[in-house]
Amino acid sequence: MRQLFSIKNVLLIVALLQSGCVTTQSTVGPNSMIERISAPPATKIPETGDTIGILGVSGSNVFLNGERAQNGALVKVGDTITTGQNSSGLVDFTSGGFFQLDENTDPIFLVKRLSEGVCIFIRIFKGQSFLDKQDFCIESPVLEAISHSQINIIVTTQQSGITVLKGNVAMVRPQPVRVKAGQRIIVHKQDGISLKSLSEPQLADIVRWRNNYTFQGWCCADNKLHSSDRNQCTTGNFSFNKAQLERSCAPRSESPNIRFNLPLPPIRNKPPKMQNPSYTPG
Repeated sequence: MRQLFSIKNVLLIVALLQSGCVTTQSTVGPNSMIERISAPPATKIPETGDTIGILGVSGSNVFLNGERAQNGALVKVGDTITTGQNSSGLVDFTSGGFFQLDENTDPIFLVKRLSEGVCIFIRIFKGQSFLDKQDFCIESPVLEAISHSQINIIVTTQQSGITVLKGNVAMVRPQPVRVKAGQRIIVHKQDGISLKSLSEPQLADIVRWRNNYTFQGWCCADNKLHSSDRNQCTTGNFSFNKAQLERSCAPRSESPNIRFNLPLPPIRNKPPKMQNPSYTPG
């Protein structure tokens, strides 16, 4: 049986980045992580069990914390997600952006506490994934990088490649390199680095694997909720979690007409006030 991939400890730092209440400072060192996040003293650090996203399931081999995953399950800090053959998992983060995993892929999301805060990096040993989220750090056996972009990642035993579709990626290891949109960088285990610009058809071909999976959920359009494919809900709000979307999809009620059932004062019909006739002295 092929090895299942795992996502571990998802994600203390994602919640920090989503909340917009942290600042980032890049640090590079032989034994350091490539991104350090410092929170203001008054900021509450998200803890294990805090929700950071909603899971979409495609295929029968997707598991959440060892149990078969249900579409719409909440993804919390400290959760583990695993997938097998012909299956994909997609995490929609609560503040936007997502991470999709191909079959037979083994990224691990880790959190480390540092003296100045916490850091997160995605460690990938083999397989393929797609990321559409800002400020993520990536590590494979042969590279480290910081992603500010929409990227595709593929890792084999001999090389690691990152293709940038939007934004940019800052390579840290084995050497500093800025990878721009439309470029692919490959770090070979033995032969160094190659950087190449790609055409639009080439970029489309690299992410074509994502078409192998469909993700069903719920779409809210015109204050109405209906079942929908994720990619087809283009004019409304989409969620894998029906109950959560229902709360925001219901039409807003009009201002209530408050009546206290108090009797109104009687209306008295008064005769019109008569004016004195004009008087002309004789």
